[in-house]
Amino acid sequence: WAKGHGMSWSSFGISVLLGVMRIIAILLLVGAPVLFFQGFLTAGSIEDKSALFAVIYIPLAGVLILYFLILGALHQLALHSLVENRRGMTSALRHAWRLLRVNTPISVSYLLVEISCVLVISLTALAVGLSTAIVCILAPLGFLTILALQGFAGVLRAAFWARAYRHMGGATSGDALGGVGPSPSQG
Repeated sequence: WAKGHGMSWSSFGISVLLGVMRIIAILLLVGAPVLFFQGFLTAGSIEDKSALFAVIYIPLAGVLILYFLILGALHQLALHSLVENRRGMTSALRHAWRLLRVNTPISVSYLLVEISCVLVISLTALAVGLSTAIVCILAPLGFLTILALQGFAGVLRAAFWARAYRHMGGATSGDALGGVGPSPSQG
C-alpha cells in the first residue's frame, strides 16, 4: 500500500477513463442497434420482436461482456504499472495494453481466472443474500457479509493481478532497469 502513496489522482483518472470507455461501448453496442432497428421494433408482433432481440442482442451482450472483462484486466494491470513504475496515466494504460497484447495466451488464462472469481463471488453473494432474506432478522447481517465478501474479493484480485503483472513481464522499480522507477526529482 505504501507504493501507491501520492497516486490517487492518477488511479482515479484511469478509473474515469475506463468508465467512459465502458459507457461509450454500451451506447454503441446497445443504443445504435435500437436506433437502427427502431422501425422493426415499433411494428410487428411480439414474436418478431423476441426473435429480433435474440438475433441482435445476445451476440452483442457476449461482445460487451468480453470487452468489459478485457477492460477489467487492463484496469488492474494499469494500476500496477502506475504504482510500480510511477508512470503517468496514459503511459500506464499503454504499458498494460502492451502486456495484454504481447502475452495473449497468458492473458486469456488470466481472464478465465478472473471470470471464475467473479462468478464464484457473485453466486456466493447471491446465496448469502437469499439465505438471509428468508429470515428477515438476518437481512442486515447478510448485507454486511456481502460487503466483507466483496472486500475479500478485491484484495484477492489485487494480489492475483500483482502476480500476473510480474509474470507477464511488468518491470518494477526493484528490477534496476534503466528508465523504470521514480525520477531523481521524486527520489
